[in-house]
Amino acid sequence: LAYTAYINDEKKLQKDSERMAKIYLNQFKVDNTQFLFLEEFLKKSRENNIQVFLIWPRVYIDYRKELASPKMRETWWKKVLELSNKYNYPSFDFNEISDCDLFYDASHQSTLCYEKQINYLVDEYEKKY
Repeated sequence: LAYTAYINDEKKLQKDSERMAKIYLNQFKVDNTQFLFLEEFLKKSRENNIQVFLIWPRVYIDYRKELASPKMRETWWKKVLELSNKYNYPSFDFNEISDCDLFYDASHQSTLCYEKQINYLVDEYEKKY
């Protein structure tokens, strides 16, 4: 299992957080085409009666601080939530919901976290359907 981590390598995760923020977030711009694609996906899913959960995955704390910036929260995630509501699909921010803090790298939790999260989503699905 390539993404299984039993303990965190804090130095590696901190460096990885910095590296990923520089690569992916420093130049990131919210663009309407991102949402056009998502909206089309949600519309087609609704038309075909396919259940969708919109998920913001949990990431390592140092990388999470970068993702929690107003640029991401108040623009990108806010728009995702608007589309989630428009098409009546639930959204979940695992940075808030999950408490599993084992990470393979800054943007991937250990596979050991998945069982609890999958069970959470199944419970949410069963509540609604």
